[in-house]
Amino acid sequence: MFRRFLEQQSQELQIRSRELDLKSQAESNSYEFAVKSLTAQSQDRINERAHHRTTRVHRYVFSGFVLLALMGFLIFCLYRNKDQVALEIIKNLAIFATGGAGGYAYGRYSASTAKRDQDSEE
Repeated sequence: MFRRFLEQQSQELQIRSRELDLKSQAESNSYEFAVKSLTAQSQDRINERAHHRTTRVHRYVFSGFVLLALMGFLIFCLYRNKDQVALEIIKNLAIFATGGAGGYAYGRYSASTAKRDQDSEE
């Protein structure tokens, strides 16, 4: 009977030893996964920043090109003594710019108000 008890105890110790080995293996796997995940996230963030930078540069280049073309057209109109055409273009641009700025400000204000409302509900 005592021998049987000792055999059961040794089996339990072996089982616990296996469980500890499995737990340590699981922790090791979790650590490796976390390290690889962080590496992938950092690389993704680097790629995202580079993408935003190139998008911003393209946007500025396009805006500059449009502005230069418009300025060139206005100078051409003034050179050909078409002052009225240049004046109408400037008036329309001022109207569109005012409307665009107002719409932008309204959208910013609406978004910030909605975010504050959402934060206060939580």
